[in-house]
This record gives sequence, structure tokens and C-alpha cells, in this order.
Amino acid sequence: MKRWIPEALFAFILPGICAQPLTLEECRRKAQANHPLAVQYGLVEEAREYNLDNASKGYLPQLVLTGRATIQSEATRLPSIPGMTIKGPSKRQAQVMAELSRNIWDGGEIRYRRRQVERASDVERRELDVELYALNERIDQVYFGILMLDKKLEQNTLLREELQRSHRNISAYIANGIAGATDLDAVKVEQLNSRQTETELLASREAYLQMLSLLIGEAVGNGVELQKPLPEETPTGGINRPELLRFDAQRASIAAATDMLNARNLPRIGLFIQGAYGNPGLDMLNNKFTPFYIAGVRLTWNFGGLYTLRNDRRLIENNRQKLQGNRELFLFNTRIQAARDKSAVQSVKALIRQDDEIIALRTNIRKAAEAQVANGTLTVADMLREITAESLARQTKAIHEVQLLMNIYQWRHTTSAYFAEAPSTGLPKHLRQCYRSTLGSTTEAPSIPVAKHLRYPTESASTKTDHYTYIYMKGIYAKTSLGILLLSSCRTGNSHYDATGAFEAVEVTVSAEASGKLLRFDIEEGSVLRAGQQVGIIDTMQIWLTKRREEAAAKAVKSQIPETGKQIAAIEQQIATAKREKHRIENLLEAGAATEKQRDDINAQIALYRKQLSAQTSSLNISSRSIAEQSTAMDIHVAQLADRLAKCRITAPINGTVLAKYMEAGELAAEGKPLFKIAGMDRLFLRAYITSEQLYDVKTGDSVAVTADYGAGLRREYAGVITWIAGQAEFTPKNILTKDERAHLVYAVKVAVKNDGYLKTGMYGGIRLKP
Repeated sequence: MKRWIPEALFAFILPGICAQPLTLEECRRKAQANHPLAVQYGLVEEAREYNLDNASKGYLPQLVLTGRATIQSEATRLPSIPGMTIKGPSKRQAQVMAELSRNIWDGGEIRYRRRQVERASDVERRELDVELYALNERIDQVYFGILMLDKKLEQNTLLREELQRSHRNISAYIANGIAGATDLDAVKVEQLNSRQTETELLASREAYLQMLSLLIGEAVGNGVELQKPLPEETPTGGINRPELLRFDAQRASIAAATDMLNARNLPRIGLFIQGAYGNPGLDMLNNKFTPFYIAGVRLTWNFGGLYTLRNDRRLIENNRQKLQGNRELFLFNTRIQAARDKSAVQSVKALIRQDDEIIALRTNIRKAAEAQVANGTLTVADMLREITAESLARQTKAIHEVQLLMNIYQWRHTTSAYFAEAPSTGLPKHLRQCYRSTLGSTTEAPSIPVAKHLRYPTESASTKTDHYTYIYMKGIYAKTSLGILLLSSCRTGNSHYDATGAFEAVEVTVSAEASGKLLRFDIEEGSVLRAGQQVGIIDTMQIWLTKRREEAAAKAVKSQIPETGKQIAAIEQQIATAKREKHRIENLLEAGAATEKQRDDINAQIALYRKQLSAQTSSLNISSRSIAEQSTAMDIHVAQLADRLAKCRITAPINGTVLAKYMEAGELAAEGKPLFKIAGMDRLFLRAYITSEQLYDVKTGDSVAVTADYGAGLRREYAGVITWIAGQAEFTPKNILTKDERAHLVYAVKVAVKNDGYLKTGMYGGIRLKP
């Protein structure tokens, strides 16, 4: 019976002895393994295997059973031959047929369908990689928040020890007549303030630990020790975000769609055998039910797909260009964020160097203040002020050290410099595959091949190597086909215009400002929206709960503001009583019934009460200011959460028409991921090219006549204003006809036209420079 007692004690004591410090990398791994999206890796792999198996079954023999029974108005009749009676087929016919067929060559359609399935699975895995990678930032914020609170608690403990030492010194000073009792009370007030600060910090730390427990899926107690990460080297490589691998997977998926499109228009060759029983059989003259069979080779070639082949290829090319635009936009935004993170790291490093100098100076000032108090040349209140200032300087440095780590990790998160270093030990199999596939390993997840025929335009690409130009305008990539949109008139052709071109609109790609599930997304392509109109919303539950918690915490802090009037009322009452006693003693002194000592004693007592009142008032004011500053910080945090809630509402930035919709309700939106594209149709721009001779008569702000060409001789005239003239000449593209065909250099112009509802983007139009 007694044996279980030491075993139970051992079971309770051993975990505390063997507990290891919790590291940041361990928290990341546990959070990713605990995240609901982690199980979807296995689901994606299972769906991939099912789809591949279904696609492979296209090689199996196919069995088709058909039957029919008909009655005809006429049947084949043979001419009568003397001496012979030949009966033709019956008007009532019936037949049951079974056909067994097998593909010999399908143009590679099954193989390309399998490739499409694999590429689609790769895209889904990359989407999961992106979602789980974003979880690292949340873990970093909570982890470093706890470390910062630990630093504050450590500095607060040092301050309490310093105040305790000052308490002992002042007690000795009082015994020697150098200090008074009120000086000791001032030290006690500072000690109480230190205890209050410790209580608040411990409450905040407990809240952060609860958040960390929910993220990593296991309880984290107050006694846990979080290991401070070692100072990381700042990232020096390029951008290696999982979003880029997602773009590569999407690009490979587009390449697979191209191969599938080509295979769809190739002929098919297969074997078949038909067995049937019916009337008539193969012998039409035998008017009875007979069995028969047919076997052979079948060639089929469907030319119907050639009608849409050109447009299908253009759609694929359009999707490829959209993907490249999104990739460039992501890199552009990431480089901007990386520059901000780099600046923040450099700034905090400079602050830490200055903190060392400030601490050294504050230490010297504090030591000098203690010496002055010991000699009676400085008040205790002034010495306490210097002690507090030194403690704040040390606390500021500790906070800056944690902030430096936070900024370095944020910088590395932005560029994904440490994504390749993420350990896979202890992760589920599907998460290990996720990391290995992200690193490009082919051990468990094969890398995505890049189609050679898909060429992405670079920054130095010209119109000779790529027929598309990317124009970055107000943060938006406007893609314009030079071969379609930019035309000029020919003197021998239509001399009615000085230049021709096509109408275009300012396109705005609206991206998500928050991450989460799209609860509502009420737009369709072609929808007309107003500026500020709400069209969707991203899940706000977690942010709303956090905001409610912070609001409750702010109210709790505000409720701690002391009521100064009530707390000093007792001392004021004592002063009033002492004054009445003084008046009574003075009256007795005049009558010779009191002594001078009694009057001196009451005056000393009044002076003591006044000093106590001053010290109490100062302490209460300091406490009120401290609580007010904490309340202001919480109010700012609540305002930040309110701003994040507002960003979960998807609104239209301008008045316009929806050109493309990239996501649907129920999908997971990521911050910066495009949701839809809108174009302002109230005012369109006609873009054309003019020669240097025409440039002499043109300047910005000139009014011109604009004609919209609807084809078949239908035209509509508008008033236009030249809003932009290119500052640099360009060589005339082959598909541009200018007024003087011998001109080699042209200038691009844009003419603003108010749309009355009839103008559409891509419509041809002409301008007359001198109407």
C-alpha cells in the first residue's frame, strides 16, 4: 500500500525536473501540426490518387450496351422478278447490341489529363503551404510578446531590489536624523507601484500564454521558460517565399492545359467488336431475328474543336499574363516590405548603442544622488526619481533587444530567408512532404517542371521579344497589347483622322487586406459597382473576439485609476483638526493656560500632515498618469483591431464595372491576394501615336474631336481632352501606321473621353487634332 506514494510523488516531480525550455521553432512546428489545415495535405494527396486512378482507367476496355425498337412508315422494297418472290424487311424492327472498344492511341489525352491532375494537386499543396507559412508570423508575435513581458518583469524585479536597498538606507538615515518618516513613506509608495506593475505584467503574460496554448494545441503553464532565440544574421539572399512556388505551380498547370488543348484536336484510333441480335441483321433480306457481329479498327477525328482553338489559346495566354502580373505585383510589395523591415532593424540597432550610453550616465547620476542623500544635500524624492529613471533606461534597452529580434525575424519572414531552414523533425508525414517539396527536394514530393515554351517577359524585354508591355500605373499593372490597341492612320487610307487607336480604361485590381475565409462575395463579372460599396466580407470572428478582450482589459485598467479626493480626505481632515487644536492652544496661551512647547508641537504636527498630504497626492498623481498611459496604449490597440475589422470588409475602390472575379465565397483569402478587377468606365482614354510633325501642334489640355468606330460605317463623335503626351519618342512598331509612313519615331498620347454608355474598352477610335 505504501509503494504507490513515492511513485506518485515521482510522477508529479519528474515533469517539472525534466521540463525543457520552449523554443520558437518548436512552437512553430506544433502550431502547424495543430492547425486545421494540416490534415488537408493528406486529403489533397488522396484526391490526387483518386483522380489519377480515374484518368488511367481510360485505357481499359469500354463496354456499351444499346437496344432499340422502331416502327417505320416505309421499308426497302425490291422489284418483283418473275418466278421469284422476295420479301423485303419489316416496318417493325428491333435490335440489341453490345460493343466492346479499347483505345489504341488517343493523342495523349489521358497522359495530359493525368498531368493536369498532378499540377492541380501541386497548386492545392502550395496554397496550403502559403496558409501555414502565414501562421509563423502569428506565432512570432505571441512568442516575442511573452519574451518582452519577461524582460519587463526582470527589470521590475531589479527595481524592487533597488528600492528595498534604499528602504534600508533611509531607515538608517532616520535613525541618524538625516531623513524623516515621510521619506520612508515615499519609498514604500514606489515599492507598492512596483508590485502593481508586476501584477499587471503577470496578467498580460498569462493572457499571452493562453493564446500560445491555443495556437500550439497544448497547455502552456505560467512556469514555462521560453528560450530567447539567438541573434540571427540579417537576410542577405533574395525572396524565397512559398507564394513564388505557388506561382510556379500555377504556371505549370497552365502549361498542362496547353498540352491538353493540343491533344484534344488530334485523331483517335481504337479497336472495337460489336455483337448484336435483331431484326433485320446484316442480311436485310432475311426478315427474322438473327445474331451477328462486327469487328475492326475505328478512326475518329473531331474537327469541331478547331473552331474555338484560337480563342482557347488566347484565353490560356491571357491567364498566363495575369499570373505573371500577380507574381510581379507580389514581388514588388514584398520588396517594399523588406525595405521597411531592414530600416526597422537598423534603427533598433542604433537605439541599443545609445541605450548603453544612457544606462552608464543614469548609473552615475543615481550613485551621485545616493551620496548626496547620505550627506543631506538632496531629498529622497529626487533620489527615487533617479532610481526610477535608471530602471526605465535598463528596461528600455531590454525591450529594444527583444524588438531587434522581432524585426529581424519579421524581415526574414518577409523574404522567407529561414523557410528553407524549418526543421521537419516531429512533423506528420504530410507536413514533412510539404517542407521538402518547398525546398525542391524530389525524395517525397517531385519538383514542378517548368514548361520551356512558357516565356515570362523580363524588365529589359522589348517589343521585339515580347508583344506585351507592362505599364505600372498608380500601383496597378495595366496590360495593353501593342499589336491590337496602338494604331495610327495612314495618309493613303482614311485621311479623315490624324491618328487612330483603341479605348482603354484605368483598371484596378482589388486585393484582400486580411486573411481568412470569404464568408460573402456578392459580385459577378460585369457587375456595376459604386465607390465604397461593400461587396463581400472576410471572416472577422477571431479579430472581433480579440477586440472584445482588449476592450474589457482597457475597462479593467481604467477602473484602477485612484480617486484622489477620497484617498487624501483623511489627511485633510487631520490637518483641519490640528488647525482647530492650534487655535485652541493659542487662546489658552494668551490666557496663560498653555506653554510655548504645546504650540510648537502642534505646528510640527500640522507640518507633518502637510508633507504626508503632498507625498500622498504626488503618489496618486503618478499612479493615475501611469494607468492613463496604459489605458491609452490599450485604446490604440483596440483602434488597430477596429482597423483590421474594417479591412475585412471588401469594398469597391472606384465607380466601375467588374472585369474579372478571381475568388468565390467559401474560399480562403490571403492578405495581398487579388479578389477582383474593376475598371472605371465613366471616363475612357483613347491611346494613339503621333509623329514629331504633329507634336508641334499638340500640347496637354488641348481639345480634340474623338470618333468611336463601331464598324460597318457606324461612328459616334465625342469631345476629348489630351491628358498625357509621352516624354520620350519610340520606334514605330510594324503594326502602327502614321500620317507619314517614312517617320521612324512616334510619341504616345492619351485622350480622355467622357463615356455616355456606348464606349467599351478595346473599341477602335480616331482623333482629329484640329477639329
